[in-house]
Amino acid sequence: MNDPILLYVEDNLDDRVLFDHACREGNARFRLLTVEDGQQAVDYLAGASRYADRSQFPIPDGVLLDIKMPILDGFDVLRWIRGEGGLSKLPVFVYTSSYQHADIQRAYAGKATAFLTKPSEFRALIRLASALYECFSSVEIKVDPLTALPQYKRPQVDDF
Repeated sequence: MNDPILLYVEDNLDDRVLFDHACREGNARFRLLTVEDGQQAVDYLAGASRYADRSQFPIPDGVLLDIKMPILDGFDVLRWIRGEGGLSKLPVFVYTSSYQHADIQRAYAGKATAFLTKPSEFRALIRLASALYECFSSVEIKVDPLTALPQYKRPQVDDF
C-alpha cells in the first residue's frame, strides 16, 4: 500500500510543524501536504491554478481541517467539499483548539467525519497522529454477518 495522503489545512506554521513532527514520532507515514488557508484548500482540491498538476498535487485520502482561518474558514471549506460530487465522501477531520459546543454541532451538521480537538501535550499529539494513520491503514477488518454475537450475561450481585 502507498502511504496515505493527508491534506492538512492550517494557517499556523507552528501547528503544521508540530503535527509533521508528531507523525514522524508516531510512525504515521502520511504523505503530508499542507496549505495555509481555506481558499488554498479549495484550490488544491479543485486542482485549480498552481495545483493543477495531479501528479504533484494528488487528491488526498483525507483532510485535516482547522476551522479558524483567514479568507475561507474551515466550515466554508467543509461545505464546499460536501457539495462537490467527486469529493463529497472524502474523509474530513475538523481539527481545532475549540471546545465550543456550537462548533462541534456545526461540524457534524456539515457532515464532518470527526471533530478532533488539538491536544495540548506533544505525546497526545503523537497518539492522535498514530490513530489517524490507523484510519487509513490497509488492515482489513473481516466481519461475518452470519455469526451471532455472544450472549450478554447481566452481572448478578453475587458476582461482585
